[in-house]
Amino acid sequence: MKTVKEFHIAVRQSLQKVASNQNRNYLPEEIDWALNVNQERYVKSRIKRTESGTGFAFDQKLLDDISELVVSNYSSRVTKQDSTTGYITLPPDYLQLLRDSSKIYTNCNTDFSAIDSSLEYIASVRFNNSTKETDLYDTFKILLNYTKNNVAYSDTLFTNADYAKTYISADEKFYIVDLVVEDVNSYQFNNNIPVKIYWEKYRYLYRPDSFIIVSPVAVSGSLVVDSSRTNTFTSVKNDFELFKLKSDRRIPNRLTVNSNLSEISADPFAKPNLDSAISYIGSDNLFCMFDSTFIISELIIDYIRKPRQISLSLNRMCELNEQTHQEIVENTVQYLMLVSENPIYSTKVQDNKTNLE
Repeated sequence: MKTVKEFHIAVRQSLQKVASNQNRNYLPEEIDWALNVNQERYVKSRIKRTESGTGFAFDQKLLDDISELVVSNYSSRVTKQDSTTGYITLPPDYLQLLRDSSKIYTNCNTDFSAIDSSLEYIASVRFNNSTKETDLYDTFKILLNYTKNNVAYSDTLFTNADYAKTYISADEKFYIVDLVVEDVNSYQFNNNIPVKIYWEKYRYLYRPDSFIIVSPVAVSGSLVVDSSRTNTFTSVKNDFELFKLKSDRRIPNRLTVNSNLSEISADPFAKPNLDSAISYIGSDNLFCMFDSTFIISELIIDYIRKPRQISLSLNRMCELNEQTHQEIVENTVQYLMLVSENPIYSTKVQDNKTNLE
């Protein structure tokens, strides 16, 4: 399938019996929603956990199906939490971790308490629902003000002007959220300040129904909905500490479930050592543990990013390889039959099992 319209036609044809019309007519937005649910399920099905649940077993055939989504060697400096623990914030497009490793330094003459002070500016702005009765969210934009090299700038961080789309329900704003997070984080901002934007969560910060804007410089601005509802924002400074950017070598990490951390840390044969560090995921962060003999300066990860949302109205096609499209369509049809309690659901399940396994 080459276009998103073909996706929709395939779903509708599979839902109907030959020469009959026994299933209700789904709205395009409902089909988009079901396609996206099953696209994400398909991606997650390509990653097989080990029996212990502490990592992943890789099947190259399965990973090839989602090769477009694999991000390799993403590197980030480690923020200090305490003397034996650090963390990085996972990327905004993060979906699943494949593998992770650490860059360490072990120089005995190094003062292990040495750190680099750093800072960032964080702003949050609430995304209120549209209150219009028609053409909801026909205008949406985030305006940003900042100063660089003593020059003041006023720019548009995001606008939906390039997406000719209005909505019939205020709840459809999740489409805009996905667009903002994808566009802002995928492209370099106009004047080269590396702005990142998150939805609701960043580090240990949680702001419901809000965008969180992270920048290396102080920013202010506004979020405009339908040219009539405007929320303003101003960033606040966040100071934190980074471990010194030094590296003797790179070692693999052992991804561990949180419930085993105390047991592993107390086991002399399982605790972090110069050949492998311990890592675990929590609060949208990847944590690393080490001991008094070494420090981790950087974490490097390979991960699966979130796939682009499928949308007929925005003409946004599935970005996975074409060989995966039929399976996503068939799973979507099965899913829609289930949620609508369709009487031929069991027949469709058996058909999918016969043709797709």
